[in-house]
Amino acid sequence: MDDEPKYDVFDFDTCTMDFIAEIASTYGSSAMSLDLKPLPDSLKFAFLGPNESLRMIIAFNLDQDYEGKLLNLLK
Repeated sequence: MDDEPKYDVFDFDTCTMDFIAEIASTYGSSAMSLDLKPLPDSLKFAFLGPNESLRMIIAFNLDQDYEGKLLNLLK
């Protein structure tokens, strides 16, 4: 589509990164006990922490390279 917004999904500002770090430190250990709910077909779970902890929901159609970059950035 020609009218899709142009933006870099890897361009996070410092405030966003601080927020993500705060969430991870606050809820990281308790996130392991949460049940996974079914997601729409366009989304999937990705895990940032050990033993499938720190669950993230990402787009299902990301290619492997972009998914790896995103997860490395979030870690």
